[in-house]
Amino acid sequence: MLRTTLAVLLLLSGSWGLAADAPLEILEAQYGYLPKDEAKAAQAKTVDVTAKVKSQLKDGHLRLEVTNARFGDPLPNYGKTLRVSYKLGETERLILVPEGETLLLPVPVLKGPLKVRKAAYGDHDSGSVYDVTDDVKALVNGRTLKVEVTNDRFGDPASGVFKALRVEYSIGEIELAKTTYEGGTLVIEVPEEPSTTTPAK
Repeated sequence: MLRTTLAVLLLLSGSWGLAADAPLEILEAQYGYLPKDEAKAAQAKTVDVTAKVKSQLKDGHLRLEVTNARFGDPLPNYGKTLRVSYKLGETERLILVPEGETLLLPVPVLKGPLKVRKAAYGDHDSGSVYDVTDDVKALVNGRTLKVEVTNDRFGDPASGVFKALRVEYSIGEIELAKTTYEGGTLVIEVPEEPSTTTPAK
């Protein structure tokens, strides 16, 4: 019997080399509040979004932003996570993607320069946003982008409404997007590329 391997991957925390021709199959997807503390596991509240995730599978690849707008909000005012069980070839894997991040399957090897393509701050549901692309581009520091999401930094395009910063960016040829809500800190870090230097004997 073929023994499968279960791996837990956190997107953007590293890289994972995969065979490009291995078939991708979505087994199950859940979205909602998943406490990191095992003592609070009983407080978890999720909804089954398997069909929604499967519908985004195209030519053996999956790319989607993890948002309440796409999956609904099973527990307001709590940070949520998309949990996807999938099969790549004969290997079963599990991936956890935080709300606001982008899910890419197969998980690519992320390497190359970090470039901000577009950034907007405000109420994205109503369209009341400011284009803050130039401001965010100026904050890129080599392989890292870190910015506090506040009205003091970006202004207030929608007074009295809870706002968010959405950044479209690329790492090498891979296009991604990330959303962070007002009061939080948006952090994007490009994984260090393996050294090719041969140690001196």
